Amino acid sequence: MNKYVFLYVFALLTFCCLHSSSGQRNGRPKFNCNRPGEEFRRCGTACPLTCDNYRSPPKSCTRQCVIGCACKNGLVKDRNGSCVPPSQCLR
Repeated sequence: MNKYVFLYVFALLTFCCLHSSSGQRNGRPKFNCNRPGEEFRRCGTACPLTCDNYRSPPKSCTRQCVIGCACKNGLVKDRNGSCVPPSQCLR
């Protein structure tokens, strides 16, 4: 019985690994950063600037790298997730 459990777990892990890498190219996940003002970052911040916080940015933030789409420098995320100049944020 233990042999069958081991084989089942091994097959499940193999399937999960193959399935999770299907969305990757060259070992990197695919990101479609094609919205206006967005760019791909290998090491973005975990505390991005938004319309709600750009005037008083977070004083502390984790130092982890966040891989994915982020607003280009000088832009902030609005409440819809779009990258806009701070001047376009609703007051």
